[in-house]
Amino acid sequence: MGLMKQVQPISKREQKRLAIIEAASHIFLERGYHASSMDDIAKVAGVAKQTIYSNFENKHFLFLAVMGNECDKKYSVLRESYEKGDVLSTLENFCENFIDLISSKESIALRRLLHTESAQNPELAKIFYENGPKLSLDELKNYLDHQQEKGRICCENTEELSFLFLNSLVAHYLIADMLSSPPLRTREEIISSTMNLFKNFAKVL
Repeated sequence: MGLMKQVQPISKREQKRLAIIEAASHIFLERGYHASSMDDIAKVAGVAKQTIYSNFENKHFLFLAVMGNECDKKYSVLRESYEKGDVLSTLENFCENFIDLISSKESIALRRLLHTESAQNPELAKIFYENGPKLSLDELKNYLDHQQEKGRICCENTEELSFLFLNSLVAHYLIADMLSSPPLRTREEIISSTMNLFKNFAKVL
């Protein structure tokens, strides 16, 4: 009789690291990047300030970790579906999860924070690009490349398709941010339009 696979518990160090990231996210969104101090983050996380510096070199790297933690939530559907043949269903589920994330109060607040703070600190905009748009493009392109290698889709340019696909999902929400209003299209219309775009640029085999 085989042994059941044991789920490894999260180490105390990792628990503290996650607590720091959660506390930092709360403080950054509440006070803004510049007004947030490592002392305040340590207090909310329930750790010593030195514990933060043992995990993150400085506030920039902590902000990067907050961004990475948020962005990582978008890709679980793609990462868990690499070997599944139903590409259209996987991408539609990805659209739903992606929209859930970018339309959440936390994501909207984070985008507004970046808009305000990046004018004073261009480095934050670079961090956001590397851990937001660029990571999104890379993840989606990797998924499409894998599906093409498996003979499940045919696409001339997966990089261009990834860009158009994500832009179709995000554009309405970015415009809504600027206008401080709801998106001009419903989520169902946005997903339908995005999936139609995919079908126009790629053939599912």
